[in-house]
Amino acid sequence: MNGQKQIVEKYMDGFRASDHDKIRSCLTDDVVWEMPGVYLHRGKPSFDKEIEHLHADGHPGITITRLVEEGNIVIAEGAVKAKIKA
Repeated sequence: MNGQKQIVEKYMDGFRASDHDKIRSCLTDDVVWEMPGVYLHRGKPSFDKEIEHLHADGHPGITITRLVEEGNIVIAEGAVKAKIKA
């Protein structure tokens, strides 16, 4: 697996285990995570707050079926399953 793909795999592994340090190690200081109309996080500290959402029940199940890398861009195809607390 090539450079950028390894970072994406590490990032996904971090989310599978809710491993904040592993996830943050994959991010740049100027990271932006936006879900339009829901939230906008800028920077690692803000991003970190969304890793384990208040309403999440356990770790997400993340399956990657394909990673495509071209230059410094990686596209991940797959599925994410997460439980929400009742």
